[in-house]
Amino acid sequence: VPRLLGWQVGPWTALRCALALILVTNPFAVLSQSLWLSVVATGLLISLASRQGSQTPCWRFDYWWKLLLLQAHLGLLMMPLTLFWFSGVSISAIVVNVVIVPLISLLVVPLAMLGAVWAVSWSGVPIIDIDSRVSSIWSSDNVFWAVAAAALDHLRFVLITLDDALSDWGYLDFELGLGLAGCLVILLSAVFLVFKRRLIAGLVGGSLCALVLTLAQTSVGRVAGAQIVLLDVGQGLAVVWQEGDRTLLYDTGASGLGTFTQAEKIILPYFAAASIRQLEVMVVSHSDDDHSGGMVTLNEALSPGRWLGFGGEPCRAGEQIDWPGETRITLLNGSGQALEDSNDSSCVLLLEYGDFRVLLTGDISMIKERELVRYWRDTLEVDVLVVGHHGSDTSSGWSFLKWTKPDYALISAGRANRFSHPRPTVMDRLKNRDISIWNTARMGTITVEISTEGQVRIDGQRKGQIPYWLSLP
Repeated sequence: VPRLLGWQVGPWTALRCALALILVTNPFAVLSQSLWLSVVATGLLISLASRQGSQTPCWRFDYWWKLLLLQAHLGLLMMPLTLFWFSGVSISAIVVNVVIVPLISLLVVPLAMLGAVWAVSWSGVPIIDIDSRVSSIWSSDNVFWAVAAAALDHLRFVLITLDDALSDWGYLDFELGLGLAGCLVILLSAVFLVFKRRLIAGLVGGSLCALVLTLAQTSVGRVAGAQIVLLDVGQGLAVVWQEGDRTLLYDTGASGLGTFTQAEKIILPYFAAASIRQLEVMVVSHSDDDHSGGMVTLNEALSPGRWLGFGGEPCRAGEQIDWPGETRITLLNGSGQALEDSNDSSCVLLLEYGDFRVLLTGDISMIKERELVRYWRDTLEVDVLVVGHHGSDTSSGWSFLKWTKPDYALISAGRANRFSHPRPTVMDRLKNRDISIWNTARMGTITVEISTEGQVRIDGQRKGQIPYWLSLP
């Protein structure tokens, strides 16, 4: 708008005004990692671009070469922040920033804004009635939104193709301390400044980066064997068991009440990041929405080899599920089919990998826990217990904990949920038995890795130096 009015506005002034406008309209944006990533990245782009000097016509090779170098240097300078929040570095982001982001900024965003003006001014549709469902937003009677939707469809195809091409190396996931990351950035930036030839600087800097990342990967190590991942799906449950290239999913998170499901927001993106293309077994413990809300989405996206519990085959107590690897899977309780009073019909799973054992209990109550104790007794002894009913005081009774004897208790609960899960009584029972407690509400996604030698490593997504508002209980 200032440019259209003929004002002379520099990029730094524009950035400051944009930041001020965001904070005035939404003061809580100061707590958003996306805001600070965007502000820092934009500031670095302004600074780096100003050092490149005069503009080169976009049809020349030099223009695209400079653009790639600019994005590569930006990626290095942003490394401490991406490590801080995501424990990794995206290589594919360089290509996305050069190709996709300009098209979104120059084509899709203006069309979307014009479509909003059209919807309010001419079509008679109040802006408050425009919800987040794609079918409503991209209506055919709004030409601006229709063109924007067509552009997004084509860009989506490009992104999917890019993801397939870069799936093995497009994102480097590793643990690197902020101090080491900062030293690496300073070192690489110095290389760019010392060497006047950009190609040499890029080769030397890239070699140093590869060396440091390799050392970081080696120092952290990767366990071979199996792992269980308790995804942070808020007030719901989704557990992933992986052994090699075989995957089992227990529960699918909530449906989101007509908007995006947790399967779309959390589970499928996790599968994509972990290069999981196939789902051998999906178990939906029972009919409650916070456990079954994403089952249709996941069935359509992954077509699991076997679907047990609600919506699929009934679970049968005592049945052992066929698994081509070393994992042994035993059903201990429930059909998962009940529509009313469904908690005690939850499919209960026992996973065994060597001597390592995990128990998944759905939402069963203490009454059902005592029935399991009377029938299965010593079979219930495990290393990891995924606590029943998100830590409700109707579950995790004294007798059940006495027979299961877990070393680790994993709780899937939403931050500040309306049920106050996990309940203090449950926490007291777990602490009195010296059980290590891991809660997604505090730690985010929780991963337990089991090596082929039986060594166990447990880790949470939120750890170390994190913003204080994420470390609150």
